[in-house]
Amino acid sequence: MGGRGELSLGRILGVRVGVSWGLLLVSALVTLTLALNQYPAAFPGHGPLRYWAAGVATTLLFAVSILVHELGHATVARGEDVEVEGVTLWMFGGVARLASPPPTAAAEARIALAGPAATGIASGVFWVLAAVTEAANRPTLSSAMFDWLARTNLLLLGLNLLPALPLDGGRVLGATVWGVTRRQDTGETVAARAGWLVGGALGLFGVLQLRSGGSAAVWALVIAVFVLGASSEFERRRRVAEGLATQVVGDVMRPDPPVVDSLMTAEQLLRHHDPRTAAVPHDVFPVRGPDGTVIGVVRLVTALAVPLEARAEVSVAELTEPRRDVPVVRADAPLLTVIADHPEVQRGAVMVIDRTGQVVGVLGPDCLPRR
Repeated sequence: MGGRGELSLGRILGVRVGVSWGLLLVSALVTLTLALNQYPAAFPGHGPLRYWAAGVATTLLFAVSILVHELGHATVARGEDVEVEGVTLWMFGGVARLASPPPTAAAEARIALAGPAATGIASGVFWVLAAVTEAANRPTLSSAMFDWLARTNLLLLGLNLLPALPLDGGRVLGATVWGVTRRQDTGETVAARAGWLVGGALGLFGVLQLRSGGSAAVWALVIAVFVLGASSEFERRRRVAEGLATQVVGDVMRPDPPVVDSLMTAEQLLRHHDPRTAAVPHDVFPVRGPDGTVIGVVRLVTALAVPLEARAEVSVAELTEPRRDVPVVRADAPLLTVIADHPEVQRGAVMVIDRTGQVVGVLGPDCLPRR
């Protein structure tokens, strides 16, 4: 399996590739439509097996063309010295996950345009194949298949060039604004706001077309929902980022965590600090050593992992993560700086101290706003 919601295809040209379940669903629907309706209606007289073979082959080649689109992004990104974590193929194309933002607006535009360029080339190749197969014989299933692929890739090209995030056209728009204003966040905001306009226009078109029926109305509405949803998600992330930019660690930490004695047993820890009864539940506790200094932290989950029969014998000292292994930050430190400098806060705990060095809180992933 790949990441959440996707099926892994392994690595292709060194890039980790996954397929979303949405693409698999759409592929199944496309295969059904071609094999049961479009191909039999256009070219009657063939057996069901041949129609199914043509439908499956068309769908597979379409998936390959989507992969070519994403590998176009990945290849140019690597040329810009941007690491590519992987690509995921989905119903309207795909997404190339970059480990870091492109360094310049021009690099962003080049990476964004590489995908549509690859799709345009794929469309041209399929047009040539359709013309060659049609010239060799009268129109056949083969020429119809290549014709469908050429037209669909051309449609995909147009869709991806719409000026709305997260489509490639939206990224080009954002890069253009970034280049003019010298502010990347301004470019992204303009592209996201453009998404509201594009999504709204597509939604209106879809509603108006519903009266006449046809698949165009359905696809317009589906794309509108996708674009509007992506724009809303960007706006939410932007608000979270703006909030983080003005906060310090003390604003979000869990304050005044109970300090536990290292000689305490796991059983005593769980009995005295049961999160179900605590006024302010904590899951990480500073540990005080025999000399009264904080020697590290102990996690509630670590104590819970001790077998019931052994909890009375296992001491907190045995479960403690040494202070040298636990990052320590100031309560007045900018939150964004701490998150950038201490990625472990996303998966573990960071002790928070005041100006005098006293432990005043714990910062963990549960303290951070959902991004």
